[in-house]
Amino acid sequence: MPADLRKVKLNTYDFDELLRIADKKHTKMEAAFEESSLRERPFRGTANEILLEVRSFFGELAPLRY
Repeated sequence: MPADLRKVKLNTYDFDELLRIADKKHTKMEAAFEESSLRERPFRGTANEILLEVRSFFGELAPLRY
């Protein structure tokens, strides 16, 4: 378990400190999202082709799950 999660579980942080940490991480996440070159949605056709290739390579070892 990461140290920060352990501190949360042990009530080492006070509520305001947790809010500051969460806000800082949220800001970093938003910046990463804005700077990302990834599309909003994946190419479903390409993803399905890759899935079929992997399934045919592994055969029965890769059961289809939803």
